[in-house]
Amino acid sequence: MMRILNTALTKIIMSFVGLVILLINSNQLGASGVGTAGIITLTITIILMVNELVVGGALVYLIPRFLPLQILLPAYLWSILNALLFYFFLYFTSLIDPCFRNDVVRLALLLSLSNAHAIFLLGKQQVKAYNFVLLVQYLVQLVVLIFLYYGLHRITIQSYIFSLYAGYASAFLAGLYFVYPILRPISTQNIFAAIPQLFSLGFVAQMSNTTQLLNYRLSYYLIERFWGTFWLGRYVVSMQVSESVWIVSRSVALVQYADISNSSNRQQAIEHTLRYVKFLFLFALVGIVCVASIPSSVYHFLLGKDFSGIQQVVLMLSPGIIALAAAHPLSAFFSGTGKIRLNMYGSLLGFTVTCLAGFLLIPRWGLWGAALTQSLSYLTTFGFAIFMFLRMNQLKISDLFINTNDLTALKRLLKLMVSRLGRQ
Repeated sequence: MMRILNTALTKIIMSFVGLVILLINSNQLGASGVGTAGIITLTITIILMVNELVVGGALVYLIPRFLPLQILLPAYLWSILNALLFYFFLYFTSLIDPCFRNDVVRLALLLSLSNAHAIFLLGKQQVKAYNFVLLVQYLVQLVVLIFLYYGLHRITIQSYIFSLYAGYASAFLAGLYFVYPILRPISTQNIFAAIPQLFSLGFVAQMSNTTQLLNYRLSYYLIERFWGTFWLGRYVVSMQVSESVWIVSRSVALVQYADISNSSNRQQAIEHTLRYVKFLFLFALVGIVCVASIPSSVYHFLLGKDFSGIQQVVLMLSPGIIALAAAHPLSAFFSGTGKIRLNMYGSLLGFTVTCLAGFLLIPRWGLWGAALTQSLSYLTTFGFAIFMFLRMNQLKISDLFINTNDLTALKRLLKLMVSRLGRQ
């Protein structure tokens, strides 16, 4: 239980640091700068998603079953190859400004190698080391960014890029420090034995993740194309403020996925998933109401004058944000019971809605069109997930209503958490 709480706490700290970085960039770079930074980090994330066809969650399952180098060497080689392929892809496309191309590719490679170390540590059940590597990345980036902006007064997008280099490099070195002792003694026996399973297990899961990422962020590219980086910056902040509601649902889904994967009690998994859906829906509802209720003057004070009035965009996003928070435990249930393809189908449906609605609404209505597109997409994904969950488990819509058993289980869980924390 404490490892779960520590991991959730790590995610909360990372989200808080990410919010502080967003606040600093908003005040120092303005909306256009935030928009440019959003495109840079999004392109890095896309490269990373393709890289995770091999260096992804499937590694956690394979690491105990192979020698260390049988996992890490293919991970390193694939990361380098993927970065090279994306360099030429970006060279021949206009996905990102050419002046940022080299930095984006180098940063993506550095983060890919760092993530390989982190996932390896997680597969070896070195949870504290795993959490430490993730925290180092965010904390070092924040410290370097503050030093460059406020110490050296270098308020440019290049300073932000340098802070990414610092954070990613620190995480890579920290991961290498923890991984190296596990590698010894080094053996090169059947060094490429794990490659077939790395691709076969990672493909379906990563197709789902990649499609979902495009579902999340296609609107960024459309806003930049039709409205420019200033309006993109406002939308990036609106999205990040709204998505802060997902911290709890994503943490719960991560724990739930591990529990279901290691359990043969399907009925218990169904009951727990139902409860998570109910309570996460309510938590997201309360959370988004709180976020949307923050006065415009607060956003103006924290983010700068360019970001006043983003509550309207948050409100337009809110139905989809709430729906996807409730969909997170459903996705974890499908993954934990071997129905990963259902997640992929749901992501594809949402992405289809994003494409159709995005090209129709964003050129006409700007941020409002983007927010409406995002909500329609998330609602579609949730609708498919809840339909399949009810159907495959022979449940009724009435089973989604909160009952006395749910309240009793919630009280029991809260007491257990308080008791465990009190003994620490």
